[in-house]
Formats: sequence, C-alpha cells, structure tokens
Amino acid sequence: MGRFRCGRRLFTWGGCSFIIIDKLDLKTLYINAVLGDGSIYINKGGSIRLSYFSTSEQLIDLKEKVLHKSGYAFSKRGTQISGYGSDTIIHNAFTKGIEELKHIHKGSVVDTINKLSEMDLFLWYIDDGSWHISRNTMHLYSNSLNKDESEVLIKRIEYLTGTRPALRIDRKNDGRSFYYLYFPRNLVRSVRERWLKYCIDLGLSDFYYKFGGLDYTDKESPILSDEIVREIRRMYEDGKTVTDISDKLSLKYSRVYRIVRGETYKNVV
Repeated sequence: MGRFRCGRRLFTWGGCSFIIIDKLDLKTLYINAVLGDGSIYINKGGSIRLSYFSTSEQLIDLKEKVLHKSGYAFSKRGTQISGYGSDTIIHNAFTKGIEELKHIHKGSVVDTINKLSEMDLFLWYIDDGSWHISRNTMHLYSNSLNKDESEVLIKRIEYLTGTRPALRIDRKNDGRSFYYLYFPRNLVRSVRERWLKYCIDLGLSDFYYKFGGLDYTDKESPILSDEIVREIRRMYEDGKTVTDISDKLSLKYSRVYRIVRGETYKNVV
C-alpha cells in the first residue's frame, strides 16, 4: 500500500518505509552519470571519476549530498554558459577517482540498464525527460542508446512499473535521428504523482514542471460499482497484472493499482 506523509517526509510503498534520500547511493550516482546528464572517466588504476552538468543547482547539490553520505565529495564545482547559443547557465561538478566504483564499472550498458531501480529511472527522467502540456504525457530522451539497448530499457521500465513505454525516433532537421521513449497515459498515471512527490521530498522544485506542476490534476472516472471492484481484486488474485486488468476493463492503470493495493474502495470486501 502506498502512503506519503510530507511533514516527516516518510514514504511507504509496497509495504516498505524509507526516507527517499536513503535510496540514493554511489551506485545511483554512477548510473546517472552513464545514462543521464553526466559522464564517467576511467583513471589508469581503474578508479572512476564522475562528472555532471545541469541547469539546476538544486540537482548538483543533491548529488553532492549523496556523495557526502557515501564518504566522497566533488573536487570541483563551477558554472559555464550553455553551448547552444543562449545565455543559460550550466552548473558542473566533478569528482576525483573513486576506487569503489571500479567494481561497479564492469558490465555493458545493457547490464547497467538491467540493474535500473525506479529511483535511477526517476533521476534519468529529471535529466533527460520532458512533459508535454497539450497531451499530458512524458518522454524520456535516450539519445545515447541504440535500438537493441532501447528495447532492453523498455522491458526494464515495464518490469519496474507494469506498463510498457513506446519507442519513438526524434528526427532532426540536419538528418540526425535519436531514439526516445514515449510514456503512454497509463504509464504517466502510474509514476507521475509518485515521482513528483520524490521531487518534493528531495527539494527539487526546479523540476515540478516536468510532471505538469503542483496544480495539475488528472480527472477521475465515475465511481465503480461494488461488483466491478470485487471483479478487479479477484482477477488480480488469480494472477492478472494491473496492466491486463486495466486494458480488459478500459480503466486507468492508477485506478486499478489503487484498488488492488487497498488504497481505495476499502469498504468493499
């Protein structure tokens, strides 16, 4: 059952209580540097240096807190002007070589994708995602991935959220093209509210807009009958996934999810 208490910043999800900052560690920072707005450098001895770039100082501050929690620090922080012909200030930060990371930096990009947690995915979306106001949908730009790697990412997101994103191609005027993922409405309804709460808990107000803002609300469907609610729970107990049920009954993923988790229609037994 999911729960959020903003006062003490306590989340409960799937029966597990945790403080969100404690879900971020050195491995999270490594994955974010590989897949998000950052990069890694390998020293001769195999230690890994991390670097990050962001228009948000809040995000760099958060990553520095995670480094400190892991016993490390940025060796250099600074700013630069965006290279895209604007006056936008880019914040940058770099670490020295981290010996601990050479044990993590062993596999391929596919191996890294297959180890993604939902928090890793959330931070990647913060870096490279976008919210489309007219359609209330989300995109994740994965420019560095090829088609095969993108397909692995789709499967991983489905595993983490229960809903598959769709692979799309961003075709540039100069002839270049990149893959990106389109989050359908069911997937948006599955993660948007939870990820926005992560932003709130982590002090990342710069990124509220990537979830439609604090004032965005998704219209609820009419009240369901007791018979439909019981049918949903029976199907779930029989092994049907939330996605299967929502598709079969033409209901929002988030509605079915909350019903089977016991968050709504608590009086129906």
